[in-house]
Amino acid sequence: MARKDFEDFITKLGSMEKIEDVRAGLVEMKDTILKDYDSYDQLNTDNEKYKKDNESLRENNMKLFLHVTGGKKPEDEPGAKPEKMKYEDLFNEKGELK
Repeated sequence: MARKDFEDFITKLGSMEKIEDVRAGLVEMKDTILKDYDSYDQLNTDNEKYKKDNESLRENNMKLFLHVTGGKKPEDEPGAKPEKMKYEDLFNEKGELK
């Protein structure tokens, strides 16, 4: 439920005169809020999964980078620019990685 909808609902609930209408409104509000909390919990679970997936992807990218560059990280050599690699440095005559 959006904030404005929630505010309007509370205002409407406060102006109801019949107790039956108030009870029905409270039950509706409870159901809506519980659905929102369930969605929130699911989003938190998904977010944690995405964080783990992102970290795994980052680690795999680093392994690939180290494989392609010959195992040297750019920070291993302060102030040094990585050399530009040529096609011949990466692949053999058959087009396979060296």
